[in-house]
Amino acid sequence: MTHGATQSLIELQAEIVSSALGDAAAQIERMAYTESVRDLARMQAEVLQGARERIVADFARTVSVLKDAAGDARKAVVRREAAAPAAPRRKKAAVRKRKMAVRRRAKVAVRPKAPAKRARRKSPRR
Repeated sequence: MTHGATQSLIELQAEIVSSALGDAAAQIERMAYTESVRDLARMQAEVLQGARERIVADFARTVSVLKDAAGDARKAVVRREAAAPAAPRRKKAAVRKRKMAVRRRAKVAVRPKAPAKRARRKSPRR
């Protein structure tokens, strides 16, 4: 993972934590001024809806950061492959040709065996 992606994820995590703490503090403050259970339930529903929206937005931002990091990694791999010399491929092909030649020679040198003759018994079976 790139340094930029790591930094973005750390900043995102810090924002998520500070946002959650701020929302919790605001909720506690509103609860202190609540006059009825009905108002408390309504506020709790609003808080849950806000938390759900915040989680979806944070997840979308995290996926965006990871996508960018994956793109950077792909670009780095392409650059590295483009910079790699082509000589090892030729060397592998030459080694492969030599191995095939050795195999061909081995096949020519090996002769098929004649079928084994069955030994006859000197005495008849009983």
